[in-house]
Order: sequence, then structure tokens, then C-alpha cells
Amino acid sequence: MTILISAGHSTRPVRPLHRAERELLTCFASAVDLDRVRIITRYSWLGRLVTRISGGSAVALGYRIFLPGDNSLPTLAHELTHVSQYQRWGWWRYYLSGTWNQVVLRLLLRRDVYHWREETGKPFDQFGMEQQGQIVEDCFNAASPRRIAAATISPFRPI
Repeated sequence: MTILISAGHSTRPVRPLHRAERELLTCFASAVDLDRVRIITRYSWLGRLVTRISGGSAVALGYRIFLPGDNSLPTLAHELTHVSQYQRWGWWRYYLSGTWNQVVLRLLLRRDVYHWREETGKPFDQFGMEQQGQIVEDCFNAASPRRIAAATISPFRPI
């Protein structure tokens, strides 16, 4: 079962998280300043460029989350993981890591930066930037075959 989190709530191109979204994602409250998060559904030239580079997928840039169409709870949880990275790491490390993962590894070297596997004793912080997002997404996705493994690693879990 996939929970849609923003359909029908707002037609504004930029909006804060809705109350229902905040309630479903309370596990992020200690790691992310949810008041600063903005969901962007219609884009400027920058948003179009970023989502094009990402292959049409959702993207987080700092506190801004670009949702090109997939408005599921697992997708939003993935992107909030990146917002938490931005808060913890600072802008320099966050944007450098994001550029390395998306441009160098994924686009140029054709690596699957989202693939992860459970390794005994390996903590969440030792996974790559996108692997962390995917672990959290898998944890929130009831249909994911890796949901149970993800829940043992992820610091963010559904309520």
C-alpha cells in the first residue's frame, strides 16, 4: 500500500508540509526543521534543470523538495533524509556529495548509487548519501521486499 501525501491538498507551486504529512513523518522531527521544508511542484528554470538531471525523480536541494509527480510517503521520506543530511553536514559537504553521487557516479560512471545491501554491524551513517535515502524509502514502503532489513538500519521509521 502506497500512501499519497499531497494529492488534493494544494495547487500552490511552493508550499510547506501539510499537517497530515508532518504527522506521518514525525520520526524526522528531531533531525529536520520541518518548518523550513518547502515542497515545490512547479518549477523555475533551476527546478526543471535539476529534475532533468535526476531523470525526472524527486530532488532535495537544502530545504526545498522538488516533487515532479511521485507524491508518495516513501518518496517524501527519502527526500527528507537528504534534508537531514543538509542540516547535519552543512551546504558545502551536502552539495559536493550530491554532485559526486548524481553527476559523477550515476551519470558519468553509470553506477547505481541507490543500491544497498545489509551488512552486519554497518551503521546507517556509513552508507552513501543516496543509499541512506533509499534505505529510508524502503523502510516506508510497505511493498518493498527490503522493508524489514531497512527498518533495522534506518534511524527514521514510519509511525
